[in-house]
Amino acid sequence: MEIKKQPKLQFHGVDIVSIDFKSEKPLNLSKKKFDVKFDIQPKVFLPEHDVSLFEIIMTLNLGVEGHFNLNILAIGHFEVKNSDSEIRKHFINVNAPAIMFPYLRSFVAT
Repeated sequence: MEIKKQPKLQFHGVDIVSIDFKSEKPLNLSKKKFDVKFDIQPKVFLPEHDVSLFEIIMTLNLGVEGHFNLNILAIGHFEVKNSDSEIRKHFINVNAPAIMFPYLRSFVAT
């Protein structure tokens, strides 16, 4: 029986590169419903010098019209070793954004 090396995804951290926060007026907290707009867009950057490295460039937009708007640009740094192209693609498109999201959520909550 042949033992294969398991693919390894390493997370090297996230950098918050840009924050844009605009506030127009405070939220009326007695109001029960708000029309919250939320959009998150991950993009992939694959450096040419090392095929095991990649970055997820994530933009997060959060706002309530007439009250506030928050835009964040974050870059997550990753490395994947011992993987074929299908596993690498899965790590890049599914696992890496899922790993990054709690860091952005925590940053927004703070």
